[in-house]
Amino acid sequence: MTALASPQSRNASQTELSTESQDENVMSINANARIDYILKFSRHTVVVIDDMQQGLGAIAGTFLSSLPDNANAALVAVSGRLNDVQVRARVNEQLLPGQPFDPEIGLTQSVIEHYNSHSSPISIVIEQAHHLSLQIVHELTLLSALAKKSGREIQVVLLGDISLGRLVVDNYSLFSKKLSLISAHSGQLLTVNSPVFKVTRNFFAFTPLHKVVLSLVLTLGIILIGLYAVYQRDSLQFLPPAETPNSVNEATTDKETIDNTFVQAEFDDKQSNVTTTSNQNEKSEIANTSEILSAINGLTPASLALPRERAIPEDILAAINLSEASETNKVTQQEKKEPNKIDTETVHSTKDIQSDKNSSIAKPEVDTNHHLEDKLSDVPTGVVIQFAALEITRYASSVELVERFISRFDLTEYNFYQRQMNGRAYVVITSQIFAEREDAANAMLALPTELQNSGIWLKSVSTVQKEIELISGN
Repeated sequence: MTALASPQSRNASQTELSTESQDENVMSINANARIDYILKFSRHTVVVIDDMQQGLGAIAGTFLSSLPDNANAALVAVSGRLNDVQVRARVNEQLLPGQPFDPEIGLTQSVIEHYNSHSSPISIVIEQAHHLSLQIVHELTLLSALAKKSGREIQVVLLGDISLGRLVVDNYSLFSKKLSLISAHSGQLLTVNSPVFKVTRNFFAFTPLHKVVLSLVLTLGIILIGLYAVYQRDSLQFLPPAETPNSVNEATTDKETIDNTFVQAEFDDKQSNVTTTSNQNEKSEIANTSEILSAINGLTPASLALPRERAIPEDILAAINLSEASETNKVTQQEKKEPNKIDTETVHSTKDIQSDKNSSIAKPEVDTNHHLEDKLSDVPTGVVIQFAALEITRYASSVELVERFISRFDLTEYNFYQRQMNGRAYVVITSQIFAEREDAANAMLALPTELQNSGIWLKSVSTVQKEIELISGN
């Protein structure tokens, strides 16, 4: 039985709706009967869609009550605050309570390992599955597919609203022939081209495309308004002045013209007199050596009581030499002052460099007593709290990552070790070793709230030893 219609058959197949009111010709069946049928014959991951989310709890309860006594079942209610690591941890804790596990490993691998260890049927039911990420949905779907090929009895049922179905439809290539979509109301199969999965968008809604178009229109309008304003201003500047045919204004203008003519003539006479007087003074006064020196230095000559004498070439040459000597004296005095300034600046710069070197000498270092691998020989059993697993890169070493983490949460009792995962190096920061799991759980409650909400979890010392041995063997 094919659960999802292929893209080639979308146009040819009839669209199936999720409720009876949408298609009266489709007979409704019980949703749990449809789930049992799919798990028995197709053995797909079953996704139950209910937009109102009113009957999903009853469907999950009926399904769990129908399981055999030897079945190992996990019922997990997901919320939007849980990340992928926390979802994996809750599934593993319900399947095998009290046993160590690694939530960083995908559910496909961890659940199959649990099945191989106990050989009992496993059923996983996820409520509010629309809060799951695409990664977790794909892991659960792949888990059902691998169980079907290898003959393992592993069942997965996901219950959520319409957004879960849209997630599957948008990523159809990942779930083709591995997953079945059914309606919680009618129990009928839903195809990927069903109208319930299509999002109707209002044309006037502010989609990214609409925002770009609106911004371009506004920009073009502002440019056109600016060009029109510039054109109007230039047109007004080239308009001829308006003529007034009033005879009174013409008479006034003529009178003003006559007055201006007389004033201009009088001003010209006075200007000619001043020019004549200045020419006579120039002819009668001869510059002396002091005035020549002042002119060369750009100074205004003061009125001198000495008698004015005609300058001869020897006097002009002496004034030029005197000016050059004065400039040379100024430069020499400036050079005498400059060495002191340069020496002072050199001393200050040397002090600054020395202070920078002194400030960079002391750096906080992580105590080597916090290496967890050195303590495993003394305490081979127990439990630790894993705070974080941080990837080591060329920009941050393991010591730098540990320093930042313990400084952020003000940790004093901690350990750390290195491990390899997916070909990458990580530094794992943990608590001290606890002899009992209950003691570790009580210690978790005493940690800061921010650290508790960051996804910390308990890990056995044996698991830590295996991770350290793996990296030691490499």
